[in-house]
Amino acid sequence: MRLLLVRHGQTPANVDFLLDTAVPGAGLTLLGERQAAVLPSALADEDIEAVYASTLIRTQLTAAPLAAARGLEVLVRDGIREVAAGDLEMLRGDTEHGELYMKTVFAWAGGD
Repeated sequence: MRLLLVRHGQTPANVDFLLDTAVPGAGLTLLGERQAAVLPSALADEDIEAVYASTLIRTQLTAAPLAAARGLEVLVRDGIREVAAGDLEMLRGDTEHGELYMKTVFAWAGGD
């Protein structure tokens, strides 16, 4: 089995550099919608049997064009989303606290 991970398309929170981890989260910007729309062609040569998304709406909107092109359903699963920002939710990622959150998440993902 091969696992392909695709990051969601751009969101308004990405543009504003906000920590946006709470469900349901933001939708996609126009650029994010275009990014999602090109997934079927970008992954045309990949053998895809299932498409999963988190409970965050941006992931479902990103996955939808690919799933539709493959005749698949987007399977929404709790527990496969990013680390919750907690009290830092909607703070700018370039503040002292936001940078600490980002550093911690990347260190954890890197095995620390």
